[in-house]
Amino acid sequence: MRHPVRQISNKRVTHLQFTILSCSFLVVYLVLIFWQRPVTSTGRFVQRLSLGNVVSWLLLLPQGSRGDPPPIVIYGFVLWLINCPLLIVLMVALWMDYKERDENRVFLATATVYLAMNAVMMWIVPIVSIGLATIADR
Repeated sequence: MRHPVRQISNKRVTHLQFTILSCSFLVVYLVLIFWQRPVTSTGRFVQRLSLGNVVSWLLLLPQGSRGDPPPIVIYGFVLWLINCPLLIVLMVALWMDYKERDENRVFLATATVYLAMNAVMMWIVPIVSIGLATIADR
């Protein structure tokens, strides 16, 4: 007797795929941020705040996605509340660092890409998800 094969939908990203992708991005960022150290005090400030942000993501990613409400939603909301002002401070600090023209360009580029990815994950993805969920409910 043959057992039915469970098909995996290609239309949605699973929690495991998202976690693997996010962790690989965080590891690449950590390697780059320690490989190209900041030169200025503002750059070191950006590095410390970014490392705090990385730790918050690493605490969020292993949370479960089952339950009512799922723990990842609760931790994600807390992360969002903490990181919204943090990302704004990082944007301002990076802009100041860019204007001074004393910082290492690789560090600035790496920190800017990390900040942009964080902004997308913290602001764009939730808006699109809520919009798609609203459309699907109609």
